[in-house]
Amino acid sequence: MKRLRKVISLVLTLSMIAGSAVTAAFAASPTDEMSEREIRNAELSRDVAAQGMVLLENNENALPIPQQSKIALYGGGA
Repeated sequence: MKRLRKVISLVLTLSMIAGSAVTAAFAASPTDEMSEREIRNAELSRDVAAQGMVLLENNENALPIPQQSKIALYGGGA
């Protein structure tokens, strides 16, 4: 269970970092048009977030989550 908590913590941390980078990329330009650098940074942030989301392992039969359980969702898609 400790390993699962560490993995989830890492995933959430990477997601927050990537989300901050995407926000910064969009906020960095004074115009509505994004520069090539901002586009590359946004793509990199999305790739890092996507790669980080596959780090979950089903140790100690944590999945599937029972229907009566309560869970917390974080991030823009929550």
